[in-house]
Amino acid sequence: MFLKDIITTIIDVTENNSIEPENLNLSVIYEDEHLLIINKKRGMVVYPGPGHPNKTLANGLIYKNHNLLKIPRVGIVHRLDKDTTGLLVVAKTISSYYKLVGLLKLRKITRIYETIVFGKPPKIGVINKPISRHNVQRKLMSVNIKGKKATTRFIVIEQFHHCSHVKVQLETGRTHQIRVHMLHIKHPILGDNVYFSKKSKKISKKILACFTNYVSRPLLHAKTIQFYHPMTNVFMSYTVNLPQDMNLIIDYLKQYFSYKS
Repeated sequence: MFLKDIITTIIDVTENNSIEPENLNLSVIYEDEHLLIINKKRGMVVYPGPGHPNKTLANGLIYKNHNLLKIPRVGIVHRLDKDTTGLLVVAKTISSYYKLVGLLKLRKITRIYETIVFGKPPKIGVINKPISRHNVQRKLMSVNIKGKKATTRFIVIEQFHHCSHVKVQLETGRTHQIRVHMLHIKHPILGDNVYFSKKSKKISKKILACFTNYVSRPLLHAKTIQFYHPMTNVFMSYTVNLPQDMNLIIDYLKQYFSYKS
């Protein structure tokens, strides 16, 4: 008998019909009869779940278009973490939903992020490390040889003392992928108190103290999304500016931690 074995099952039991419409003033970047592109704000959960029954993106989408109740997951094709800002695509019809899901699986939807990480990673890099649920902390993810394939590409935009402004492109879409991969190479995202290692905290203690009044979330922004429209085959490319909190930190780094200063 294996008395010490623990099996954890995570089930999302939320159904579309149980999601209440709410006017959340969603920022719509693009919309046609088949899909829309949303610029998600920080603090917004994408889909209802335990602890987050309302005020999610799904609630706002249903308020905007009640017909989305007929679409799987109210048309949400991919997710962003609660405190990650930026672009995501939503299907408005069943046909466009399954075609967009297919494009995502084939890696034909390009998603480019910007973030600020601790330390000085290589100017260009590729992280190919499988990701799965953490063995102990089941709400978290970790690099695990038995996990699903995950690939993250990155380019350093600008380096500062202690920190770097980085552009990241996802080839796969695992939960918390960028956060887990950047931590794995010992360059965790600024403000990501969930995935900091003890070693990272010691290294970054001085710089972290400088940002106490500014950083209240992982500084990660889904800046650009590109794909061919699932119904018209027209190339779509949309970019949104960095949010204010990230711009403030970058300005701060340029003023006080730039190698040119």
